[in-house]
Amino acid sequence: MNTEHLTAKEQKQLDRLLREKARPKGKYYIWYLLLILGLIYIIDEIISNLQSNLLNEISHSIFPDVFSGPKGIVEAAAPFVTIGGIATAIMAISMFYKPLADRFGRKPFLFINTLGMGLAIALCALARNSNTFVFYVLGFFLMRFFVTPDEQVVYIFETVPENKRATVYSIIKGIAELGLVLISVMRFTILKTDIFGNSGEFVEYQNWRYIFLICAGIAVVISFIALLFARETDPFLDTKIAYLQKTPEEREEENRKLRMHKGFKEIGFFRGLKLVLCSKQLLFLSIATLLYTAASSSISYYQTLITDAVVEAQTPWVGATAAASAATSSLNEALFIYPFTCAFITLTYGFISDRIGRKKISIVLLAITAISFSLFIVGLRLGWNFFVLGALIGLFLGSFWSAGDTYIMMASESAPTSLRVSAMTVHSLFFGLGQLISSLVVMSFIRPFQPDLYCLIATIPCFVGSLVVLILFVKETKGRKIDEIELDTSLLKDKKVEEDVVEIYENDAK
Repeated sequence: MNTEHLTAKEQKQLDRLLREKARPKGKYYIWYLLLILGLIYIIDEIISNLQSNLLNEISHSIFPDVFSGPKGIVEAAAPFVTIGGIATAIMAISMFYKPLADRFGRKPFLFINTLGMGLAIALCALARNSNTFVFYVLGFFLMRFFVTPDEQVVYIFETVPENKRATVYSIIKGIAELGLVLISVMRFTILKTDIFGNSGEFVEYQNWRYIFLICAGIAVVISFIALLFARETDPFLDTKIAYLQKTPEEREEENRKLRMHKGFKEIGFFRGLKLVLCSKQLLFLSIATLLYTAASSSISYYQTLITDAVVEAQTPWVGATAAASAATSSLNEALFIYPFTCAFITLTYGFISDRIGRKKISIVLLAITAISFSLFIVGLRLGWNFFVLGALIGLFLGSFWSAGDTYIMMASESAPTSLRVSAMTVHSLFFGLGQLISSLVVMSFIRPFQPDLYCLIATIPCFVGSLVVLILFVKETKGRKIDEIELDTSLLKDKKVEEDVVEIYENDAK
């Protein structure tokens, strides 16, 4: 192998990558790697849901005067709802951060993201009152930034054998969903509420900070465990080593053809965008994702539906204050149960996906979502038990987000390693656009009218449209070897450039 063309920096990088590639894997490496990734996924899910699950306690602690005022929790929680909405914009910034993993590797960002979200919620815990609320705001924004990339997902896709990829992913995520119950356990033991989060006489609202700090400490410890014991993924190593071994002329030619047009810089996001726009598979998969996520806000409106239904039913009998308290209690009961059925769906769909394929399991999951959400609306109107409603919530949320995970997996299984994270980032942009459309639908049509029926009406066309695009225009990706995926430029008008790009990837494979 001739490496005379390499600079000292490139030679050092190549030597490091070759040493990493040559390191022998222990007999049980895959098992402790999956254990590390599972722990990261659990703490990621918990940290992502801390604010929504502890909103009552956090707002009571930081804004006690507002909380005890005439509008109570609604007014005290308003700042948290606002920063939650603004923090969604952080996803736009992460579009340029996440693709850096295609350049520097998966492992550095697995460590940085896990450490970052731990330190971020530790910063949130510094907020003690309205004067120090700025710490919570900064910490929450940083948390959203580091939680969004989900580098552990890329690790799973590039490490697990193709015939077990969906199975392992669903098991890990299902266990992470069950981990959400730990928030209720910590609230019960540290804040002194009951197991459902209902407030008693001696609730220690200010102790929410200890829950944040415990989670922060766990995240920091896990990040260093990943740094010490997780190896870089083989697909990334193989692709990067092959690139460094090319001559400067070969690299420039490959970069020119990967850009395809001079207007696109070599920034990961823009290269990924060009790939998605030129690939029939990735483009229509992204469109299917946008249509599917256009129902996300309607599906997620269940908390408001429960609260409104209980308040409306009980206010004439017990008064507004007691009705609001009853609504909170009913909601807590439902939220305690939903992780179990949600985890059941998440744990099982991967086994079926690896047997029947991604497209078929997407149809099954969206059908379960539509049926269980319809039953939830009916049950809410008929006054069903809130544990039953909570089980239905877990079914439609688990099925809905598992369908999204299947779409993400298909995007990963349709992109070459050198642009995988960039393509998945652009795919998540379509995901975000769908959520934006869904939010506008909720604000414009659902809130002003009869919300439960309009939620149902808003979801079904989105599911049908998504499945039509998926069935007609997207190829099945089950069983693809992730390190043998060729570059797809099927929508590129300049066929000569397409032929040249395909030829490069064929030569690389040889």
